Amino acid sequence: MPIPLQQEDERTGALTRRPTVLYVEDHPVNVLVMQALFTKRPHARLVVATTGEEGLRAAVAEQPDLLLLDLRLPDCHGTELLQRLRGLPSLQHVPAVAVTAEDTRSMAPGDFVEIWHKPMDLHRTLARLDSLLDQPTAVRAQARRAVASTPSHRASSGMRARPAPHPIPFPAETWP
Repeated sequence: MPIPLQQEDERTGALTRRPTVLYVEDHPVNVLVMQALFTKRPHARLVVATTGEEGLRAAVAEQPDLLLLDLRLPDCHGTELLQRLRGLPSLQHVPAVAVTAEDTRSMAPGDFVEIWHKPMDLHRTLARLDSLLDQPTAVRAQARRAVASTPSHRASSGMRARPAPHPIPFPAETWP
């Protein structure tokens, strides 16, 4: 049964748009875990893509309110996918979270507002999901810029600049 795009506001009875979360992840078990988490958050819609190419298409079609990106995708690195998504005006300010099992200590701070390490703490993940979806878009964008530009954030996180990942081009015909 498809999840409706709108929900009824309990206070006013008006229909409101349900927040949409795009999760780009190629490992089926991780997808199942995230789908199970979203059963605890029926007010939000989860859309899943398994490759960077599918993720790009889904992002254009769905206009998500939050991006959850695995870093090791079969056709590209999650940071490369995020750069491509940021090139689309409608997705420039959508908060993005890296969801990964890889070591991120050497990852340079960038457009990711947070990094969720696998295996995830389910209670903490639900709390962070609630927090990110409850913030207005402008506030989320402002917070992302503030975190990325704060020198103390870079120093305290131990993150150092690293070379950009080797680009894996998407086929030209897949661009919107």
